[in-house]
Amino acid sequence: MNDKIYHTKQTMEITVDVVSERNIGGAALRVYGLKKLSYYFLDQKESIDINIGVKRFKVDYTIPSCNACSGLDTGVYDINAEIGYVRGII
Repeated sequence: MNDKIYHTKQTMEITVDVVSERNIGGAALRVYGLKKLSYYFLDQKESIDINIGVKRFKVDYTIPSCNACSGLDTGVYDINAEIGYVRGII
């Protein structure tokens, strides 16, 4: 990510680097976080193909416009990335 502290309406630029020893087609990238109770404010999924070597994926997420309105309190949050495919999560 490009900053450590984000404010209302700022866009986070999230970069996920994947290192693979084989080609994997038909995979899915999920980036999620900013969890409050059981809800993830950030929860984006996209279909991807992974090639041997390093592949970089970028995800943008704009912080909600009103912390009080959205229910997203000021604080420290985790951002997670998963790659899944038919055989499971990598």
